[in-house]
Amino acid sequence: MRLEGMKKSIVVQDGSKVYASMGNKPCNLGCIYCFVNAEGYPGAGRVDTQEGLQQLIFEIEKEENIKIILPSHDVELFLVKNWSEELMKLAEFGLFIVISTKLSLDRGVPPRNWERIDQLKRIDARLKSNNNALLQIAVSITRLTDWKEIEQFTSSPEERITTVQRLSEAGLAVNIAIRPTLPFVPREEFEELIARTAPYCESYLTSPLYLTPKMKSYMDKRYPGYEVELFRPAFMQGGTEIETVNTRKTMDMVKEIAAKYNRSCFTRSGPAIEHAISLRS
Repeated sequence: MRLEGMKKSIVVQDGSKVYASMGNKPCNLGCIYCFVNAEGYPGAGRVDTQEGLQQLIFEIEKEENIKIILPSHDVELFLVKNWSEELMKLAEFGLFIVISTKLSLDRGVPPRNWERIDQLKRIDARLKSNNNALLQIAVSITRLTDWKEIEQFTSSPEERITTVQRLSEAGLAVNIAIRPTLPFVPREEFEELIARTAPYCESYLTSPLYLTPKMKSYMDKRYPGYEVELFRPAFMQGGTEIETVNTRKTMDMVKEIAAKYNRSCFTRSGPAIEHAISLRS
């Protein structure tokens, strides 16, 4: 199945004009649910290279009334050469920026080096001084156990939780992306994940589970009998509907657990950063 309509997207989410930009090739993290790595994905050539970030800057200059930028909507920004320099250029627009990661930000080698977080703090400071905007980092943690079955080369959940703590201690806006929301994860695992991260984040994000060929093979072998439905993400602008696993009950369960810790839960990035803004107003 060829997926169309995914080069870039300008959508309005709860009154905020959001510019989302997708990548041309997958990360090397081996996530089997990622449609960028799926057969038929056309590619977009935007943020998976330094040149792609520079092109993003050029395109935003032509747009009007953009409030939020998602410069790394489906690829790992921290694998891009000179990512911090290009983000600092984006910060000159004075717009709210949302990025996401599945990586530990300490570079993973002793002695622990949190230089990336220092760079993020400088970018956030520039945004705050320019139109009182801010940077929000969504740390993706889909589950606590057996994560290598679906995210083979990502940092461990423990490393990502440590990253969440460090980002929070640095005064940065953080949310936890339980995305995709996996319907086979037991409630007690979500309970533990949220209990451990709620003190350090402002909100949670959930989403359907894209049924890529690799994900379908995994589900067929491990969890047969799942319910399939068609879903068109807002950023696809009338493109192909994607087969997904119905995760609404699990998403509702995550929202219920988050509420016990007075944390909001969203399905879109726009409302999540609006929430972060409201906490600072």
